[in-house]
Amino acid sequence: MLPYKLLRQNDVRPYATYAILAMCIGFFFWELSIPRGQFARTLTDVSITGCQITGQFFAPKTWVDTLRSMFLHGGFAHLFGNMLYLLIFGPAVEEYFGWKKFMGFYILAGIAAALSHVFVSSTVMQACSTVPLVGASGAIAGILGGFILLYPGTKVRTMIPLFRGFGPMYDMPAIVVLGFWFVLQMISGMQVLDPQNLIVNRVAFWAHIGGFIFGAITIFIATTFVPAPDQNLTHDE
Repeated sequence: MLPYKLLRQNDVRPYATYAILAMCIGFFFWELSIPRGQFARTLTDVSITGCQITGQFFAPKTWVDTLRSMFLHGGFAHLFGNMLYLLIFGPAVEEYFGWKKFMGFYILAGIAAALSHVFVSSTVMQACSTVPLVGASGAIAGILGGFILLYPGTKVRTMIPLFRGFGPMYDMPAIVVLGFWFVLQMISGMQVLDPQNLIVNRVAFWAHIGGFIFGAITIFIATTFVPAPDQNLTHDE
């Protein structure tokens, strides 16, 4: 399933969502300017690794690198996929929180995602990882986890890809679209619990899982104090 459009009208401009989008694109253009021979070393220097978190947990650079990692990407497809989900689901979650709290939520979800990945990978491998962890995926997974609790019945226009990459569009509840996404992450995450699969795999599925669970738990707690918006009044075809 590939989400295309959220059938919901937002009442505020999502400035924080746009700021995250701009920062991710800005960082990506900076990555493109790095000479090819220096790219891997530079990315390792400015992003977080499992060994850095486990060995230098309280060092200020560890948390600066963790923050930077949330805005770096490994390629155009990686960037495009993350920004697509951010633009579709981010504004509605930002509307609930307000832009300041939303930025804090995004950063905390990214931290929770990184810690989840490091915990699982170090447990499976029984050693820390020196592979850079980059991408907004974990933080955006937190947005998805929050969205599924805030707006489970909100319709998402979704494409079902066929053999050549394109397919028909269907309007489906967010709980179906995002629930399907989470199930796929869980299936892939269970597969990489095999150390051999973890070595060759380049996707941090447990960062996605950890971020999603963090977002869902945070919204579950938040909505006990501030109820979720009335979905029936905000649908827009």
